[in-house]
Amino acid sequence: MFIDITPEGVLAASAASAALSAETLGHVGQAAAAGAVVPPGLDPDISPLNVAKITAYAAAVAGVLAASGGLQELYAVANGASATVANLNDAFSAVGINAII
Repeated sequence: MFIDITPEGVLAASAASAALSAETLGHVGQAAAAGAVVPPGLDPDISPLNVAKITAYAAAVAGVLAASGGLQELYAVANGASATVANLNDAFSAVGINAII
């Protein structure tokens, strides 16, 4: 089986993954801030239990976004490394072929 890749395309995918990672990580603060609720006592409809649940949920969302952004960044690094390896492989193959020709 032969797989043909274009290193430039893989580098573009790497850059897109890095951009997505940065965007995802940028939303971590927003998710954490979404957990800020009116303290109980100021609004009689908000109980301490609901405040705790909302805060915990927002913290969990922020944690998932942070982990997702980190994994996306690892994916970007892996794509970039594979493009570099493909370029090196092409260069070494060319040296071998040119020596024969």
